[in-house]
Amino acid sequence: FAITSLFAGSLADKYNRKYLTIGSTLVWSLATYTTSIASTYEEIVISRVVMGLACAFTTPCAYTLLKDSISNSKLSFANSLYGSGVYFGGGLSSLSILLDDNFGWRSTCGIIGGYGLVMAVLTTLILPNDP
Repeated sequence: FAITSLFAGSLADKYNRKYLTIGSTLVWSLATYTTSIASTYEEIVISRVVMGLACAFTTPCAYTLLKDSISNSKLSFANSLYGSGVYFGGGLSSLSILLDDNFGWRSTCGIIGGYGLVMAVLTTLILPNDP
């Protein structure tokens, strides 16, 4: 993840960040879903590695999109709001334990992957194009 983030930052400087964000979301969502249908340990490991590599694109794209989309007078607040959201989302992710308890880990991964695919579609509609 950390090493891929360095490459992701370089790519975010060169290519359309909206498309990188959407692509990243699609890949990590599909990787999470494939975890739910994996039949071997190796398939699970590969799915989780792909998921982590895809997630590495999120932060470089997000911070640079904020920088280019928000006025300097509001940028610090926007960055702190995004940063807080990362940790708030991490905290909420612990609620997946409830899904796991009720539906099992495979269904939980399938639900989370499906949710990510829906978010990718919404991102396509909501996120503005690169300025």
